[in-house]
Formats: sequence, structure tokens, C-alpha cells
Amino acid sequence: MKNKIKLMLTIFVAFLVATSFVNAEQVSTEAVAEKSDSLMDVRVEHKQEVKTNREEVKNTIQNKQEDFKNIIGQKKEDIKNKIQENLKNITDQKKEEMKNLIQDRKDGFQNLINQKKGEVKTRLETAKAEFKASLIKIKDERKQKTVESIAIKIQDLNTKAVENLSDSINKLENVLFRIEARSEEYKTKGIDVSVTTDAIAKAKTAIEVAKQALVEQSGKVYTTKITTESLIKETMTTMKDGFLKDIQNLHEKVLVAHSATKNASVTLDHTSKVTTGGTLDKDNQQEEKTVEVESSTKVETD
Repeated sequence: MKNKIKLMLTIFVAFLVATSFVNAEQVSTEAVAEKSDSLMDVRVEHKQEVKTNREEVKNTIQNKQEDFKNIIGQKKEDIKNKIQENLKNITDQKKEEMKNLIQDRKDGFQNLINQKKGEVKTRLETAKAEFKASLIKIKDERKQKTVESIAIKIQDLNTKAVENLSDSINKLENVLFRIEARSEEYKTKGIDVSVTTDAIAKAKTAIEVAKQALVEQSGKVYTTKITTESLIKETMTTMKDGFLKDIQNLHEKVLVAHSATKNASVTLDHTSKVTTGGTLDKDNQQEEKTVEVESSTKVETD
């Protein structure tokens, strides 16, 4: 009996101990699970916080980049405007210098013409007196007047021819000035205008040659002496032919200047078409129309 009771106590104690271990294990498992859930929440929260911080940093960087881009863009625009303003000032100054130079050349050219006219006037009076004296050898009064009239007409035609061709040369200089001004504008923009520059230099030389010829022609006096009545026609024909030859040579020099100026305009036209994609700008179209020379001086002495 005692042994049974002892055995039952032993079994009961063992049951209590086993139950305790089971309860302890269950509590431990629940604690671990609860701790694991807590860690998971912390990790999720940390991950979200990191993500939020990244977004904020990304947005901040983008904003800074945009601000920097705007600042750089504004700086570029300011620099571009400043450069364009400086180039415009330089171009305007260059134009003014060229304009003054052209005017000085025109004034100098006109002064030379006027000086020659003064010299011609004095020489012409002497030549007229000598010519009139030689007319005494012509007995026919009507022939005297005809011969005198032809001599006066030739001298007047020379004056008009010089004036007309001088006007043509002045017009060419004005056109060449505009061509050179536009060429300088292209040059300041970094466009190669070397061909046009060479053409302009040749046109200037041709114009100066024509000017010199005009000055020389303005100083010529066309007169002769009648030695005998039988040689009136031959003498007057020689004087007239000499005058016509002089005017023809002068006219050819002006045409050379015209051709050289036209060539300068054509080279500028080509540069304009290349830089504008084949479209000739309005200013250069105007140059094309303007390069015209009124140099057809007709001389009739009959």
C-alpha cells in the first residue's frame, strides 16, 4: 500500500514538472515570436525612413541642379548679349571709320578735279586765243564759226564725260563701302570672308586707277591750230579722234572698276548663301541691284 502511494506521488510530481516545462516552452516561444514581430516592424519602419530620406536627398539634388542650370543659362545669355553688344559697337565704329575714310577720299578726289578745272580754265583761255588767231587763215566766215563751235563742243563734252564718270565712280565707292561693311559684320561672327576681302582690295585698286585717270582727263585741253584752210577737216578730225580715244580709255577703266565691284558683291552673295542655307539676305540682294554704273557716255561731235 505504501509503495502504491509512493508511486502515485512520484507520477504526480513528474506530471507537475512536465507541465511546467511545457508551459515554460510555450511562454518562451510566444516571447520569441513577439520579439521577432517587433524587430520586423522596426526594420520596415527603418526601411521606409531610409526611402523617405533618399527621396528628399534626390529632390534636393534635382532642385540644386535645376537652379544651377538656370544660373548657367542666364550667365550664358548675359555673356552672349554682351559679346553681341561689343561686336555691334566694334562694327558700328568700323563702319563710321570706313564712312569717314570714304568721304575723305571723295573730298580729296573732288578737290583734285576742281584744281584741274582751275588749271584748265587758265590754259583754255590761252588756247582759245591762239586757236581764234589761227582761224584768220580761214577766209570763209561760216567755216570759222563751224570750226570754233566744234572745238568748244569737244571741250564741253570732255567736261560732261568726266563729271558723269566721276559720279559713277562715287556710286561704286558707296556700294563697295556697304559691301565691305557687311563683310566686316560676317567677319566678327567668325565667318570666313577672305575671298570677299581680296575682291574688295582689287575693287579699291581699280577705283583708284579710274580716279587717277579722271583727274588726268579733267586737266586736258582740246584745241588745235589751223595752219591752212585746206587742212581744216583733217586737223579737226585728228582732234576729235584723239578726244574720243581718251574718253574710250577712261570709260574702260571705269568699267574695270565696275566689274571688280560687281565681283566683290558676288563673292559676298556666295558667302551669304552658304551661311544662311542658300537664302540671300535682303541687304545683299540690295547690293546686287545697286551695283550698276551709269557710264555709257555717248559723244557726238558731228
